[in-house]
Amino acid sequence: RRMQKMEEQVEEDFEPCLKGPPLPVTDRYYCKHFALDVKGRANEDHCVLQHTNRVCVVCLAPTHPLLQEHNVHIEKVEFQIGKLDRTSNAVSGRFKKGGQKLTPTSPLCFIHCKSGQKYVLYSCIKGILLEVNETLIKTPQLLVSKPLSDGYIAILLPKHTESNTVCSHLLDELQYKTIRT
Repeated sequence: RRMQKMEEQVEEDFEPCLKGPPLPVTDRYYCKHFALDVKGRANEDHCVLQHTNRVCVVCLAPTHPLLQEHNVHIEKVEFQIGKLDRTSNAVSGRFKKGGQKLTPTSPLCFIHCKSGQKYVLYSCIKGILLEVNETLIKTPQLLVSKPLSDGYIAILLPKHTESNTVCSHLLDELQYKTIRT
């Protein structure tokens, strides 16, 4: 009898968690951090999703001009930064040897819009570039249609010793919403 009461209590405790649709992966497994006015450009905000395994995903923040403008048409996403091609990044092994080292101000790509507007997207954190989203080359509209999932820009891995502090200069989601709403 006592066991049955305990099981009923557990079911009651978890019932609110089971109601409604499941949360998106980005809400379940990632902490959202935000860089505002990147490189001094008004509202050109970036989002860094940090997983518990240290991996960080760089995306556009909801307040970035690309996501604010209606009917924006992205002509192309260019990962060629000067003489350096971000798509040729070759990472291998457990310690991710060969990955390009990035600083918070390292450009990841250029976004060219049909209107002639050009945006530069940055890494926002220090780490090793694991990959850029090459799907954006063929389907650049993913940047605006699915910015926090299929439209991510790049995946970075901070040093193990810096993983807890790599996003400390960025805002958390509550701070971001307070400032931007």
